[in-house]
Amino acid sequence: MAAESVRTVPRESLGDTSARRARNWRRGGVAALIGIVALSLSGILGQRTSTVVASGGGYRLAVTYPSVVRPGLDVRWNVLVTNPNGFGKTLSLAFSRHYFDIFDLNSVRPDADSATSTGTSIIYSWNSPPGRVFEFALDAYAEYGEHVGLDGFSSVVAQGRQVVTVSYHTRWVP
Repeated sequence: MAAESVRTVPRESLGDTSARRARNWRRGGVAALIGIVALSLSGILGQRTSTVVASGGGYRLAVTYPSVVRPGLDVRWNVLVTNPNGFGKTLSLAFSRHYFDIFDLNSVRPDADSATSTGTSIIYSWNSPPGRVFEFALDAYAEYGEHVGLDGFSSVVAQGRQVVTVSYHTRWVP
C-alpha cells in the first residue's frame, strides 16, 4: 500500500494585511515573553523584604518583614528594638494578630516570658532583657491558599501604652 502524500504548502497564500497582522502578533508575543523573562531575572517578580523604622519614647523600632511573599516559602521577619537606657524590668512588643494569619509560625526567638492577646494584638513580654539592643525573630513560611495580603503593625509597649509603632503591608503573589 502506497503512502498518501500530504501537502505542506498552504492552499492559499496570505494577503499582505493578514501576513502583517500575523507577523505583528508573533512579534508582540515574543516581546511579552522577553519582558517576563527580564522582569524575572531582575527580581521584580520574586519574593521581597522591606524594613520600616520609627522612634519614640526613647525607643527605636526597626521591623524587617516580607513585603512580597509566595506561598510555601520561608519568610524573613525580624524586629530590632534599641533603647540607650536599657529596657528595665520588662520589654513588651505588640503585633497585629490578624497579620500572622497568612503565615505558618514555626518558632519565636527568643521565647517570650509571657504572651497575651487583646483581640487585635498579640503582646509578647520578656523579663529584664539584657543590654540596650533586643532582637526578636520569627521562623515562618507563607501559607498556601488564596490571600491578597494584609496590613500589620508592631509596637513597643511601655507602661501599658504603645510608645512607638510601625505599620507595614505584605502583598501575596502566586
